[in-house]
Formats: sequence, structure tokens, C-alpha cells
Amino acid sequence: MSEQETPSTQTPHSGSARREELGPPTGICVDTTLPLWRFVWKLCKTRVFLDDQEPTVRPWGKTYIPTEPGEHSVTCYLRYLYFQRAMQSTISVTVVPGGVVHLKWKARFSTFLPGVWTLCAE
Repeated sequence: MSEQETPSTQTPHSGSARREELGPPTGICVDTTLPLWRFVWKLCKTRVFLDDQEPTVRPWGKTYIPTEPGEHSVTCYLRYLYFQRAMQSTISVTVVPGGVVHLKWKARFSTFLPGVWTLCAE
């Protein structure tokens, strides 16, 4: 057995005990839900990234991104036909320790227009 492998019987903490040690989650929750009449955008997957990191392909719906507390920029776009970054838009948010910022990204009716960000109160 290598140094990195740990047998499951040697794990000292259960999942709930480990969560208590780590404290409340800190991060950003992005909701990319669409109205039903915009079904054509559902054929494309969204790309969400934080602070100039590599974009990751995300399904439509809610996505939680764990982060450190502080100022962050969140960018979302989708690839549609020959548009590599259709509806790309960015928002800056401040994440407090132990807090989760809830955002909603709304796709527009045209690929030339940027998506609309809304800060939610959840």
C-alpha cells in the first residue's frame, strides 16, 4: 500500500464530525436555470469560472463553487454554434467567512447580448 492510500477503517472522523471541524461552507452558488421557452439554450452547456481559472463545463441548474473568503469575479458563458463565448458576462462579489453568495445567471434571447447576473437573497 502506498503512502497516499488510507484504508477506510483508519479514518478517525465520520462525515458529520468532519463538517463540524471545517465550519460552515464558504463559497458561491450559481443558478443557471432557464425558462421553458428558451429550450434551445439547453442544448449547450454553460461554462463557469472563478478568478481567471480554467472554465469548467457545468450543467444547467445550481452549481456550488467552494472558495476562500474575499473578493472574487465569476464569469459565465456558453458555446453555441460558432460563438465560442456567447453571452459571456462577469460579476464581482465579496464572500464573507462562512458565507455563501447566491447568484443567478440569465441567458438572453440573442447570443450577441451578455448574460444578466442577479444577486439572490437566499
